[in-house]
Amino acid sequence: MSFSRVRTVWAILAFCLLAFAAYGSLVPFDWRPVTLAVALAQFRQELQEFSFDGSRSDWSVNVALFVPISFCLLCAIVPSRATVRARIVSVIVVAVTCVCSTLAIEFAQIWCAGRVASVSDVFAQFVGAAIGIVAWLVAGRTATQWLEGYLADRRRESQIDWLLQAYLVGLAIYSVMPLDLTIRPAEIYR
Repeated sequence: MSFSRVRTVWAILAFCLLAFAAYGSLVPFDWRPVTLAVALAQFRQELQEFSFDGSRSDWSVNVALFVPISFCLLCAIVPSRATVRARIVSVIVVAVTCVCSTLAIEFAQIWCAGRVASVSDVFAQFVGAAIGIVAWLVAGRTATQWLEGYLADRRRESQIDWLLQAYLVGLAIYSVMPLDLTIRPAEIYR
């Protein structure tokens, strides 16, 4: 099994997760006309007003969005036999990529009616990216080895297992949409 094929799978997964994060941040796509100058001024002002006014569930969702993105990006760009220096550079590149991505997503929210660009969201998503980086440091090599073995197995039963597992993951994601997550005991009880 060629490592480049596995890295391609990780890259596609990272791209899909990033697209999902952008989709979830911009839905319902109710675009409003705003000039670039006004958008930049509004975004600059928003970046200066850091507060944790949002709900804990919103914070949790924003953290959770970027955990798998940074994990998959690192699995995609770091070869299995990379030097320590290459790993450090890769971690920095992924951290910067995640920050730029979250800033771009939050900036795009200025053009969506009903959406608010928030520095606390940027911070939460960066925390999620940092958690994903730590998870990669702990389990990235193991996850990549598992994927290599899984992709190398061409038996029909294995392919059916893959489809059933993919269906189960898709069903789980569909079941939690639109990501109305709560961590308050009273709401869980209800």
